Amino acid sequence: MNGDGAPDIYAVDGCADRVNEPDVLLLNGGDGRTWTQLALPLLPAGELAGCGDTAMMVDFDRDGMQDIVVLNGGGNDQPLDLNGPDQLLTLGSWRPLR
Repeated sequence: MNGDGAPDIYAVDGCADRVNEPDVLLLNGGDGRTWTQLALPLLPAGELAGCGDTAMMVDFDRDGMQDIVVLNGGGNDQPLDLNGPDQLLTLGSWRPLR
């Protein structure tokens, strides 16, 4: 995630009682034994919150650091019937096109 080559962990925590639980991002200290937890942006409460479903690490902006694409729900055909926004989490400098 931070470009140091050490594998990091992103855990999607899903929902409890139809309420989205915060996900967890752990940066590897380089030895696989020490980890630093980073604060993640929270989804807004209410109808758009969705439910953490799946995540994938990919170098979306091609800066050599992994970015995380998170899907929150997957739509009305999913078991929880929660339709949340997709997210892109990056430690890089990516900006959307206007």
